[in-house]
Amino acid sequence: MPVKSAIYDPPEEGLPYLVVTFEADGPKIAVAKTQFDARTLVAERAIRRRRALKSDGSTPLTAQQPA
Repeated sequence: MPVKSAIYDPPEEGLPYLVVTFEADGPKIAVAKTQFDARTLVAERAIRRRRALKSDGSTPLTAQQPA
């Protein structure tokens, strides 16, 4: 299952941005003060996932090969 992330804008001024990442083991939710911080959080999570995949020696499924 591909991992998807979403950044939700605050409904009112003064509230934080909501960062939601949907993974196979469930959603992960974080808050950020600025949109830049929220985008940085998403990027850091993506980098950690890539490093974890590399260290496992596995590669993500991108497309099925023809038989």
